[in-house]
Amino acid sequence: MVRPSLCQVVVGYRTCFESEAAWGTYAVPWQRGELLLIAIAIALQVSYRCFYDVFIEAGAGQYATEDGGQPPHQAVPEVRLMAQEKSPSAAKVVVEAVEVREFLASGCEGPPARLWHIRPSEPGACLSLRPKMSTPGAGRGAHSFGPEVLYGRVTCADLRRPEGGFVELCSSEGCQKEGCVRIPVMGEGECGGSFTGFAAASWRCVPEDSLDDPV
Repeated sequence: MVRPSLCQVVVGYRTCFESEAAWGTYAVPWQRGELLLIAIAIALQVSYRCFYDVFIEAGAGQYATEDGGQPPHQAVPEVRLMAQEKSPSAAKVVVEAVEVREFLASGCEGPPARLWHIRPSEPGACLSLRPKMSTPGAGRGAHSFGPEVLYGRVTCADLRRPEGGFVELCSSEGCQKEGCVRIPVMGEGECGGSFTGFAAASWRCVPEDSLDDPV
């Protein structure tokens, strides 16, 4: 004789049989319930993750539309970088002086016979130009002065003009416009004529703090 199960004793043979047919077996109903709960938990986790990703993407897209295309965590570093670029201390301004090299040969061959400098001044300032010449290799203190005093305006900006550089020489120390004339010059580093009596000359702009001769 087959011993009745606990299910058959408690709920009756017919009810227990229908339950067994529906679940497949009455021996492990708690295991099937646990599996169902696990499946539900996994489904909830996946749904939460999908919802979270959609929410984050929507928020980033809204910020990009309203604030020029950068998400919040990138906007602050970019603003700080722009502030550093505009800061006066970010880039040092190089102040340049004009260096003139005088040569004994017409083609500027060999080392220069004399060097002299025109230090920078205020824009439009009238300069008294009596070249204080030094002999390369003669050491500090070995200077001579040009034969005459010249007046005019000389700047690196005017010498480097794309349409053609020039110096402005004037007949008097006031540099009145009617007494001044612009004289074209060769390009930077090229050989040209000298207006101090040498056979040839060239010019270039150098940092003022590199000069070793006193003012």
